[in-house]
This record gives sequence, C-alpha cells and structure tokens, in this order.
Amino acid sequence: MLATTRLLELYIAHGIGLKIAARRHALHWSQAKLARAVGCSRQAIAAYESGECSIPAARLKRILHALRVDG
Repeated sequence: MLATTRLLELYIAHGIGLKIAARRHALHWSQAKLARAVGCSRQAIAAYESGECSIPAARLKRILHALRVDG
C-alpha cells in the first residue's frame, strides 16, 4: 500500500512539474528567473519540474503567482 501511495505522489508531482515547465516556457522564462521570482534555488525548480520531489503548498502558491496562473 505504501509503495502504491508513493507512486501516486510521484505521478502527481510529475504532472504538476510538467505544467509548471510548460507555463514557464510559454513565458520564455529560465528556471533561474522563476527561482528568483519565487525565492528558491534553480535546482529546486528543476526538481519540481522533473517530479523528483513534491512541492510544498506555500511554494506552489508562490510559483503559480509568479507564473501568473489564476487559481
């Protein structure tokens, strides 16, 4: 059960990461520019976009605001 839950978390994180990367590309932003706007490292943005790790809710909110996503 735990393995299934972890796989689901990774699947969701990957999907969110792909959407963040797509929006960032649409704005012609680099990972570094998004990182500066959010207040984190470029490596963190890369990890979020690849689905390597989940995004804390507060940081996701800052990312969505920086990318001008309503929600």
